[in-house]
Amino acid sequence: MKLVEKKHDKFFKEFDVNIEHFKTCAQKFVLQFIMKLNDQPLFQNWPLWNMKAMTLQFFVVLNAFIYRLEDNCKLNLRNEDPMDYPFDEQQRDIIWNIMLVATTWSFGAVLDKELRRTFEEQSGPFKNLFNITFATPIRKFTLFDIFYDVERLTWALISEKLDYKIKVHFNSDLN
Repeated sequence: MKLVEKKHDKFFKEFDVNIEHFKTCAQKFVLQFIMKLNDQPLFQNWPLWNMKAMTLQFFVVLNAFIYRLEDNCKLNLRNEDPMDYPFDEQQRDIIWNIMLVATTWSFGAVLDKELRRTFEEQSGPFKNLFNITFATPIRKFTLFDIFYDVERLTWALISEKLDYKIKVHFNSDLN
């Protein structure tokens, strides 16, 4: 986490980001969860389960989210109403949410359907650490169906976001 802190130092200082949120999430969730998975023979025997590669991927995804978050914090500085982009008020949840997505996308991406179910089951005891809420009620979802949208500071279904982007792309192609 020291490299993340160093890489994003300017952003963290400018927006008074509490690095302790990253450290606490890493200790209470990421490390415990990944070690729990890694201790299971199902994961150990999976040919794509490579801790070094997935850990590197975790930091690539996390850094991408932090850069995107920084961009959105800067864009929303001019808002007259700070509740339009309540970064300060939701900072802990935002950081924990992006850490959850980075964990899911890096360590879960290499898994097949059966192992993703096990991944999901093993994440159960940790879910109360996160604020996963949606603006509208949705059907049952897995961690692989959702992502944290740092532009809106909300959870969203991946399929809905993709459907929207596809519609926008095709509609703009028709014009």
